[in-house]
Amino acid sequence: MEYYAHSYGAENLFMMSDMTEAASITDDTISWSTNTFSEMYVVTSDSSEATVTVSTTFNLDRIPNADTFFQSPDGVTFCVESDVILEACSTAFHLSARMQPSSSGTTMSLMFLDIPSEELNVLLHALYCTSPAANSPDIDTLVRAIDCMSQHGLTPSSLMQASSPLHGLVLSHAPRHPVKVYALAARHGLTELARKASSYLLEYDLKQITDEVAERIGPLYLLKVAVLQIDRFNSLKNILLRPPVFHAPIPTCTLEDQRALTRIWSLAACQFAWETRMDLTEFKLRSQIDPGKNQLKCKKCQKILDDQVKDVLAQWMRVRRTI
Repeated sequence: MEYYAHSYGAENLFMMSDMTEAASITDDTISWSTNTFSEMYVVTSDSSEATVTVSTTFNLDRIPNADTFFQSPDGVTFCVESDVILEACSTAFHLSARMQPSSSGTTMSLMFLDIPSEELNVLLHALYCTSPAANSPDIDTLVRAIDCMSQHGLTPSSLMQASSPLHGLVLSHAPRHPVKVYALAARHGLTELARKASSYLLEYDLKQITDEVAERIGPLYLLKVAVLQIDRFNSLKNILLRPPVFHAPIPTCTLEDQRALTRIWSLAACQFAWETRMDLTEFKLRSQIDPGKNQLKCKKCQKILDDQVKDVLAQWMRVRRTI
């Protein structure tokens, strides 16, 4: 997360936002009236100059019409437009109730939000329907941000629709953190995100899920992913355990000779089916088949095994991969 600091004279700092009338300014303190703003906000400095740390995205250079200023506990200021925020979510940060018009008729708000700057940045990007990817938030930051949405009047299901940038960013973490993404989606009823994330849990050992994570996921979504794995395993067994079809007997390869096909295939099939291996790929299947196939002298038998591999892989690709 990147921020930059502005140093302004105490008066100039807030005159550019037409908010000086709400402040009592001295050389070292700016105290905001609780009559005008819902919370007391104080900036102190050793001189009449105040240093303000401002978001590199939500600042007056990029959002010149900002009328609302959020301050995070770690001292970062975010400048936003209240109409954009309220259009995205009418209950966001309980903004409507907290904003009051100034004597000049304009509505200005300076608010302290008990949300760390990294999470607040994610929330504001969600409300502006932009991506915070440039700030490289890790999966834990994204999870904390989305988890705190409901506490601040935000609805995860509205801001995390499948077409939203935040949905895409969270999903990009699924290959490395499938359980965290799936648990996040399950907790907040983000059906589409859960469906997509489940495709990265196909080979995950569900016994590794802790009680805490299981509680977060909930029984419904735990059952969904368990059923997905069981169904895929049963499908894999059914596909693999179908023996190859013999070719018509010829003088150099009788029906008895062709029983070698069944033995070769059965050994490979059992390797996957009975060891509960769900990582079936062409390379892994051929690595089990080829040693036996290369010992066959009959070209027709070799072709049967090759065709069987192709058919099995084609069937396996059609098996459902998501909840």
